[in-house]
Amino acid sequence: MDSIKYTNSSQLLQALTHLYLLLENHQTGHQHLIFSSVTRTQFEQDLTSADARASSSKSLKYCYHLPTQSLAIKVPLPLHYRVVANIFRKMVDRQLFKMSLLDTMYWNDALGDIVYIGDWALEPDVYWVPSTKTRYISPSVVLEVGTAEDFAQLAGKASIWLETLESNVQAFITIQLDYNNECGLGSDTAIRIAVWRLAPTNKAYQSVCVDIVRSQGLLGRLSTSVLGYSTDPVTETVTSEKGIRLKREIFAGRKASKKPFSASDVVLSRSLLAGFAEEFWRVNRRGSLC
Repeated sequence: MDSIKYTNSSQLLQALTHLYLLLENHQTGHQHLIFSSVTRTQFEQDLTSADARASSSKSLKYCYHLPTQSLAIKVPLPLHYRVVANIFRKMVDRQLFKMSLLDTMYWNDALGDIVYIGDWALEPDVYWVPSTKTRYISPSVVLEVGTAEDFAQLAGKASIWLETLESNVQAFITIQLDYNNECGLGSDTAIRIAVWRLAPTNKAYQSVCVDIVRSQGLLGRLSTSVLGYSTDPVTETVTSEKGIRLKREIFAGRKASKKPFSASDVVLSRSLLAGFAEEFWRVNRRGSLC
């Protein structure tokens, strides 16, 4: 993706507004713009300070590389698409609440917190952070939502969050939406959820991937299908999965054990994931033909 040389905040907001209008009218599925020559002072004072955020969209998400002064900005999808992150978070939080873990951690969703790790300054859609006595924000689980067209951007962020030495992230979750298929019909992958982890080679890889799609029967009835599989990072063997499992320890800020998954872990079964997708499509139905 070509970058735009940064001159001032007005030029940046004009370019972002243009991209948002293209997204709103379904003339593109790409959410990101990349700006070059953005100094740290410009990033922290002109773009992400409280005053700057007050005059621009708080839903913009930033990914800034300090050494190269390169800034990638994710433009938000229309409002009814953004709810997908909140629906997913609530699905996870219900299980964390039963484990009494929500009392010992906190999460963020679009509150404008910039997380600094190594040479990077990032702002994810949602993250879960084990509570500490310090003010340092150190997420252990991160969630990013994007379009299928922007898969390269999501994969790049997985590498940053998992491979950066200063990062404590143990699971990076991505949700890809088929932006040109609001209802989830007639598509091989209307929603794809992937859990990225760190392989023994210290490279990020897709540990588990789940595809969710709707189909319409002869009588007009809609059914939701969930197909999941996992990949071994060493042998690359692919195995069928019934859903997504996230170890309890990673939400508590401890290193994930190598023991088999247990009943005390966060388990997102096929039925839960189908319900998650149907809730998202139900929200979309209010403004479309779903």
